Amino acid sequence: MRLSVKRSGFIVVIAVLIVAIVGVSFLVMRDQVETNPSGGIAVLTDKQASSGMIVIKDLYDGEMEIPKYDIPISQYSKSKFTELSGIITYGDNSAQGITVYSKHGEIDWEQVAGAGVDFVMIRVGYRNYNRGDIVIDKNFEQNISGALKAGLDVGVYFYSQAISTEEAEKEAETVLENIKDYSITYPVAIVWEFVTNPEEGKTPRTRNCTKSEITSYIGAFCDKVKKTGYKASYSATKTMGYEYIDISKLTAYDLWYYEYRAAPSFYYDYKMWQYSTEGTVPGVSESSSVSMTLAMNKYSKS
Repeated sequence: MRLSVKRSGFIVVIAVLIVAIVGVSFLVMRDQVETNPSGGIAVLTDKQASSGMIVIKDLYDGEMEIPKYDIPISQYSKSKFTELSGIITYGDNSAQGITVYSKHGEIDWEQVAGAGVDFVMIRVGYRNYNRGDIVIDKNFEQNISGALKAGLDVGVYFYSQAISTEEAEKEAETVLENIKDYSITYPVAIVWEFVTNPEEGKTPRTRNCTKSEITSYIGAFCDKVKKTGYKASYSATKTMGYEYIDISKLTAYDLWYYEYRAAPSFYYDYKMWQYSTEGTVPGVSESSSVSMTLAMNKYSKS
């Protein structure tokens, strides 16, 4: 009888432990869901961070301290990104796009459209990183005309080296003037980047730009674009998005995120993801790789 009682007590203890473990596991899972809706791509941790910062666990870079912004975070799930022959898709409503400029030469847009490409981001022009003058891409008109004729949706971008809001506004005006006669259904984007490998003897004019300055240049460009009725967008890598741009001040515009991995790991929300610079597409010269962009949801034609 004594042995039976001891055994029953032991079973009760085990049962209590199991219930406790299940309960703790449930709370942990619930916490993960609440702090990590991105399915494991970037996880908010409870670790102590500097003032105005949070600590996340990045899928590729481990623990990172990043700015704490009260803005939408990425809701994308890692499990929904699928890859086939170098082409990445996400769910049923994503759209496949390419980025082109003059280096791609003459493009057979009918072949491009027949290869499963949904949209194209076409460079309108750029600002010279050393002299500061604006140059229109020599293939812009033939690219946008050919893409639209082939039935592709079109967005455009300008490679900026602006060092003032006035210059950024001038870049936007240049873009708007050049696209006014075309149907633009995808974003009008500014690509502001530091030049990391300048030619010998040429000094990048943007080298000393600060986070607040860069943010103001992007905002000035996008504000002018948005006021004209287009969908304004800006690009950023993980480093630019966390360290050199205050994205909390740019929530009125769509982020075009750049990361060349199997899945994007940015903590905050973005609308397009450039996932490769080494794509090959029928209709574009095999000697000239193209950048591949995934629109997480198709842009409306309205």
